[in-house]
Amino acid sequence: MVDCLKKDIAHLNNLKEFKEYKHSNINSYLCAAFMIIEPNNKSDWQIDYYNPDNDRITTFGIYPNIEKKESSTNHKGDSKICELYMENIDIGLDNSLNIASSVMAKNYPSEKATKIIIILQNINKKETWNVTYLTSSFKIFNLNIDAQDGSILKEKFENILNFNTQ
Repeated sequence: MVDCLKKDIAHLNNLKEFKEYKHSNINSYLCAAFMIIEPNNKSDWQIDYYNPDNDRITTFGIYPNIEKKESSTNHKGDSKICELYMENIDIGLDNSLNIASSVMAKNYPSEKATKIIIILQNINKKETWNVTYLTSSFKIFNLNIDAQDGSILKEKFENILNFNTQ
């Protein structure tokens, strides 16, 4: 799936709409890729570019047609939205999902996922798979996985009503 994401980014970079965006947002850079996986539902990547000049993120969806949506950021204080470097990713989505599902099965065996949210982003200067499972018992299991070596950087499990994305 990383190869699929790389192809989607390359495809986006060649589209007229994206070229117009880059022309108007010269300093913008790739900051994240996002996908939601649900049973019986096809998932496509949404690709985010951050423009530090106006502190806005533009999200591109490219299937079935290109869509562009701009939003303000939610980052706090002096934190910086880091650039995502695709060349630093050695662990793909499938491996990350295998790691996350095995940790969930081992530590929370009675939980069943109803939806999986995946964000590939740079957190603390590391390309990171941020994998979140929403469960049928209204719990959230979140795991941050180093996209270079597959190590677990952070694990969190709690009731959906208590979840905080610090």
